[in-house]
Amino acid sequence: VLPHGERWEKEGKVDREVWNKAGAAGILVPACPEEYGGAGGDWRHDYAFHMAVAEMGVDGWGAMCSGLGNLIRATAEEAESRFPVLNLSRELSTDTGGAGRWRGQPGSENVKQVLEPCTAVAWMVSMKHPLRGLCGGDDAAPYANRFQVGTPEEYAIENSVAAQLPAGAVLAYQYGGGAGFGDPLERDPRAVCEDVLDEYVSVAAARARYGVVLTGSLEAGDLAVDEDATRALRAARRNGA
Repeated sequence: VLPHGERWEKEGKVDREVWNKAGAAGILVPACPEEYGGAGGDWRHDYAFHMAVAEMGVDGWGAMCSGLGNLIRATAEEAESRFPVLNLSRELSTDTGGAGRWRGQPGSENVKQVLEPCTAVAWMVSMKHPLRGLCGGDDAAPYANRFQVGTPEEYAIENSVAAQLPAGAVLAYQYGGGAGFGDPLERDPRAVCEDVLDEYVSVAAARARYGVVLTGSLEAGDLAVDEDATRALRAARRNGA
């Protein structure tokens, strides 16, 4: 993909051979039956492919996959008016998007509290097998889910569960991020700095994964790229240091 991306963009089309190879690999229509040229998967495979993974020229975006309503979603107030649940928080999680020349989307953690005894049903997607990076990009962070948060009975969901929860129980669902695309050392250092200011990426990950050295502090909002130190660090990383 990488050697041909700029040519494809100029020509406005991708070589037919690439589509043929993608079809043979089963990544075009993963939920389509094999007899019709698909991968023979189900809705869960489509779900994974609809995640906001980075691609050539575009960072991953959003907080959850479009297949789960990224574009049209009921408000917390509407849900709370219909069900005995309180939405405590939902926020993007730093360093959950795969590093890459184009960064994967950050995942988000959704924390809720049930106000009445209830049965909670959950199944895990992409926990053991998070979305994989492409062309040198990093894998995304995996999904995670915890019930009875903040109590001695707190536990993590491994695969699936149907559990009885008491009134007041807190659940925390961590959506996994999107995978990165391309070598993280090729990402524009200024874009990395913006990611840190937006708290998509930590200062530590900027250095460890992207080879970007920053001056200033996030708290003061005066972060800036140390151009000389960044060039030296990236050169050392490429030389295996």
